Amino acid sequence: MERPDERIAWLARRQHGLFSGAQAEAAGFTSMQQRRRVERGQWVRVTRGVLGLNGIPPSLRRSAMAAQLARPDSVASHLTAAALHGWDEEVPPRPTITVPPGTSGRSPIAAVHRRRVPEHLVTTVEGIRCTRPERTSVDCATDLGPIRHGRLVDDALHRRITTAQAVLDVVDVASHLAPHRKAELIDRLEVWLPTIRPGSVAEARFLRQIDEWGLPRPSRQVEIRDRAGQVIARVDGGWPDRRVAYEYDSVEWHGPAAWASDEARHSLVTSLGWRLVHVDKADLSPGARRTRDLLVAALCGPLPVPTQV
Repeated sequence: MERPDERIAWLARRQHGLFSGAQAEAAGFTSMQQRRRVERGQWVRVTRGVLGLNGIPPSLRRSAMAAQLARPDSVASHLTAAALHGWDEEVPPRPTITVPPGTSGRSPIAAVHRRRVPEHLVTTVEGIRCTRPERTSVDCATDLGPIRHGRLVDDALHRRITTAQAVLDVVDVASHLAPHRKAELIDRLEVWLPTIRPGSVAEARFLRQIDEWGLPRPSRQVEIRDRAGQVIARVDGGWPDRRVAYEYDSVEWHGPAAWASDEARHSLVTSLGWRLVHVDKADLSPGARRTRDLLVAALCGPLPVPTQV
């Protein structure tokens, strides 16, 4: 028969070194035995009703698990949930949890929000119940400024851990989000909604920049054909009626190893009467005007004459 120590060790391994007093009792430990293990240093008392094996180092997951064991009605949320989902954002040292309305909003080890989280917006990551990425994306708008929050949402959509439509569905019913933050988030999601997605977070930012410049919205993944109708290139986007195209030159796909082929491709596209504008991260920095001026000139000027016969 399995001994109580073996049962609690097995449980602790699944819960980041932690367990509740009720779980210890169910494993076979009386209240006196629990207290003695704490006094001897075998266990540590994390907070009221939550114990842990000694020697387990602190971590985000351990803190989130402790907060959840102390409040079984809670889910990890906001930046804590973002970190659990793998977003690269600075996380406050105290975990954040959301508990149902009408329950206590106090916790000695966590920041607490009192809001309803429907069960379909809850998932489990490494044994910790937390908000799904689409709900997390909306909740984090209350913790982050527009720029940081925008990067977080773009990263989630680029990595396909949620979809723009799923986030929009949460925005529609998010009574805790101020109207101006809802509008900002809807604007940010718009470029991710068409069938053809941006190829990167930076490309999504560039599409938003085009809107801010007041230029017509481009088509995505434009095919460029020769006189015989054969596709000779596909570019990130453009305005086919004006024979203007752009390529976002990321280091990943357009580094030094690709320079020769990129140059040949550029020459072929321009020989067919297209203007091809290359964009990189410098063009997305505040105050950068090079790409805007090139696109304005190309879209407003006369159509170029093809040189390929």
